[in-house]
Amino acid sequence: MADATPVDVRSPSRLAHMRVKVRELVWETRFLARLGQTWPERMSIAKLVAKLYTARLMPFETYRWEATIIVRGAKYVVGVRTSEIFVFHEIYESLQYERHADFIPQSGWTVFDVGANIGVFTVLQATQGAIVYSFEPNPDSYSRLSRNVAANKLCDRVRLFPTALGDERGVGSLHVTGGGTTGGVVTPVEADASGIAVPIAALDEVVST
Repeated sequence: MADATPVDVRSPSRLAHMRVKVRELVWETRFLARLGQTWPERMSIAKLVAKLYTARLMPFETYRWEATIIVRGAKYVVGVRTSEIFVFHEIYESLQYERHADFIPQSGWTVFDVGANIGVFTVLQATQGAIVYSFEPNPDSYSRLSRNVAANKLCDRVRLFPTALGDERGVGSLHVTGGGTTGGVVTPVEADASGIAVPIAALDEVVST
């Protein structure tokens, strides 16, 4: 029998992959270190990091682990091994929703947060005085969204809907990969019966004009 060819751990492709992972880890660590601005916030982030690295080492499924953090004075329950923590970068560091001055919500505005995830944008806008209609079809994310709205005492300013939005009422099939709750896709049940069944609402039926 021919000798097995040894795998060269120093192969260019393997080394390139390792470099990418190291860069991702460095970026993640620096981002999390910047996220907390006060000592209580930093301590909550440190507990999240400890739980995250522990979860990654466990030999069993840990995608349902949660942690509570404090960011900019607001409390949030986040999925430890989901991509939810990076929504804070999208909103507070890259300022993706503040690139056009005319579209930055003001006190008294009505805001629609479609695909609200755990409610980072919802909580931010509600604390600044907006009325927010928040839609999130993922059951895990919606659970955290509703708890985050309640924990920040914003139930009078936020209306929550555990649905996706479409051009007409129906039922869809939600697909997520691993813990990636920020990247789910909803398709009509008629086209795809797999995944998690979620309701689809039409916006004009939910909100009167």
